[in-house]
Amino acid sequence: MKLMARARALLVILVLGTLGVLAGCAPSADPQLPGPRVPEGATAELTAQDVGTWLDGQIPTALERGNIPGATVTVVHDGEILASRGYGYAETGTDGEEKRLVDPDDTLFRVGSVSKLATDVAVMQLVEQGDVDLDTDVSEYVDVPLDRRFDGDITLRHLLTHTAGFEERLGSLFVPAGEVDLEAALQEAPAQVYAPGTTPAYSNYGLALAGYVVQEVSGQPFEQYLQEHVFDPAGMDSSSFEQPLPEDLADRVATGYATTDGPGNAFETIGVFPAGSMSASGTDMGRFMLALMGQSTGKGQLLGTDTRELMQSPALDSSALGALAEGQRMTLGYFDESRNGHRILGHGGDTDSFHSALEIYPDDATGVFISMNGSGEGTASLTLRSDLMRGFSDRYFSGEVSDTVTGAGSTTGGTASENVETGTTEERADVVAGRYETTRSMHTTFLTVLALMSPTTITALDDGSLLVSNDPGTTGETVFEEISPWVWQEQDGYRRLTVQVEDGQVVRIGHDSAMSIVPTSPLRTAALPVLALSLAVLALVVIAWPIGGALGWHAHRTRTGADSTRNRGPLRWTARLARLGALAALIAAVGWVSLLLSLASYAQVEPIMVRGIQVFQLLAALSIVPALVDLVRAVRRRDGAVRIITASALALALVGLSGAAIVVNLFSLDVTF
Repeated sequence: MKLMARARALLVILVLGTLGVLAGCAPSADPQLPGPRVPEGATAELTAQDVGTWLDGQIPTALERGNIPGATVTVVHDGEILASRGYGYAETGTDGEEKRLVDPDDTLFRVGSVSKLATDVAVMQLVEQGDVDLDTDVSEYVDVPLDRRFDGDITLRHLLTHTAGFEERLGSLFVPAGEVDLEAALQEAPAQVYAPGTTPAYSNYGLALAGYVVQEVSGQPFEQYLQEHVFDPAGMDSSSFEQPLPEDLADRVATGYATTDGPGNAFETIGVFPAGSMSASGTDMGRFMLALMGQSTGKGQLLGTDTRELMQSPALDSSALGALAEGQRMTLGYFDESRNGHRILGHGGDTDSFHSALEIYPDDATGVFISMNGSGEGTASLTLRSDLMRGFSDRYFSGEVSDTVTGAGSTTGGTASENVETGTTEERADVVAGRYETTRSMHTTFLTVLALMSPTTITALDDGSLLVSNDPGTTGETVFEEISPWVWQEQDGYRRLTVQVEDGQVVRIGHDSAMSIVPTSPLRTAALPVLALSLAVLALVVIAWPIGGALGWHAHRTRTGADSTRNRGPLRWTARLARLGALAALIAAVGWVSLLLSLASYAQVEPIMVRGIQVFQLLAALSIVPALVDLVRAVRRRDGAVRIITASALALALVGLSGAAIVVNLFSLDVTF
């Protein structure tokens, strides 16, 4: 669920055309280095009055500037809720309804993937009770057909750290309103594309599978278990995983928007709901943060001290992650967000309409939560929550930016020294420079093209630093400086890139705990430019076909004698078949774009639609044969430069298109997504 708004944007990018594709395939010729982050100043005392005043001075302005309708923000400290604020509108009135202000006690927000923390707690409760084991294969607990392609178990530890190796799937995220069936949603498992435990690859399916384990082992529907064992003990009386919401909560949920002045969106129904369907008020999220730190204000504690500490500790070491253990690592549910010398654990969450983030400071008994019911202009919601979290730590927990991140690999002995420490910093940076794609992507289906449309480009700077363009953690540009061999840290920041190298080649780069990127192969790098160029040529040939035919027919009618015997008449059947193949290719391209636009709006797409588009794609591929035959005939008969050049371009374009289509899986037998 995290970064779903970004996934939707990636879908829409495809329709921007050839120029946009080609521009996206090349790094900037003159990259502009971002400036260092400047902390606000001396540490302020964290009191209810100070934090309330600070929030009131920050959030309303940011909402207005970003065109975001509303937000709720909660801060907890030393066992109590210091501030629970509501800003802007839960309903803006753009659809004719009465405007409704955000009330932090009453208004519910959809918290997206922050929901996963509640699911993680439920799993850890079963671990604490001895009902499940973190390192036992999940098939011992649930009967779900998993697409296993590597040796080794798939365990709850892998699911909670996003290292089970699953590729991404979008189809089960947002589904039509109504009853949702978790078991049914899990039946079409994504392919396992990485060996378990080795590669961080964020997975909503994986967390939903963990939630299904909770349901099957406990014998209770997942939503009921969470209500009785998480929300009730934490004192959260305005929270629920149910879809649709219970009657007493349904009227209190905020409406989601794109922008303040836009229409409202319908209640989003999540198919794999343990991964992101939680609705909660800002005040309830304050109670949740307190309970996560063992300071529950409800009927009881969520976890015992030992289990809570286990959940908050790095869950995999270098024996599994290799050099990636030197960076920020997942705990059993949390992202490591540590900065300014303080241990910070958190999770973000995005639906199409709502954008949230939660961070706790376990050693400082502090927590911060924000949720917004609109994306705003551009990356406004992402920027606001990032600025809030960094601004909060700089104001109340300032300190020197350390080269050591709390929870890094050194706590378990896993170090980047497992890589060969050859060469200088500059030479290592040169090895890392290149194009990369995220592991959180579709690998075996036609949607694999999306990873190519938003590549991460790493440029080696003269001093051995790395300029990361389209930084997968921020979407912007970031400079990272090497702090030890094959480990780079964000300039004046805390985020790390940890590089796994084998035989002198980069295998993967870890970042932001549950994420990693891998090198893009030359074939995949070439796929989009080849697709774009091939389609452009085919479009020109198809457009020129009737024009050339008319001119040829006219010339044939007006010439006499020897002139009439020249090849100016109708095209041969091989040439006509080749052009029909070009037309089929253009129809397929329009079909793919239409399909992606439908997916971008979360419309339901039937597999027969994909199959229909693939038929036209196949016809285009089959037309390579008559295109080559026509080219050979044209050369042998010396039909003239124009005819030979046209036949050559047509044949090459059809070959290029079909080759690129194979690379990006447009012929895949798997039409799920």
